[in-house]
Amino acid sequence: MEVTTLADIRPYKSEWRVQVKVLHTWKHYTKLSGETLEIILSDVHGTKILASCKKTYWDKFANKLLVGTWKNIEIFSITTPGPTFRPTNHQYKINLIYATDITPATLQNNNMFLSLVDFQTIQQGVEDENIFIDEVQISNSLDASQIFFNPPIMETEAFLKR
Repeated sequence: MEVTTLADIRPYKSEWRVQVKVLHTWKHYTKLSGETLEIILSDVHGTKILASCKKTYWDKFANKLLVGTWKNIEIFSITTPGPTFRPTNHQYKINLIYATDITPATLQNNNMFLSLVDFQTIQQGVEDENIFIDEVQISNSLDASQIFFNPPIMETEAFLKR
């Protein structure tokens, strides 16, 4: 099966093959759907999408979706995400199903795929408030063995040069 970019997937079929990097995972609970594993995926072009795995399939998929790893994911359903509090701006969401196959990808890319938004855009309210955006933060740490002040981060440097 040919690899499809995340920008090109549509809900009219379930036999897609995507090559993606696992950017973030967390467990989520709602009364409607119960407990789910939520995953942010990105393809090589930086297109991000939310994926969801019902608790029924955790044993099958959770240990295959480690943050920072590249995966080939085949056969999944595609739905429209809820209108509020979306972690990506992709118009669809991937749902892992029993038939989903996840294998290691040969592609390796260390890009963090940040989508930074400048402060003026946030202040002006141009961004859709139902879609979460990345934030740059400063954190304090106690008992640190090494402290780096303003370490070089390629994505940050590119953002500052805009």
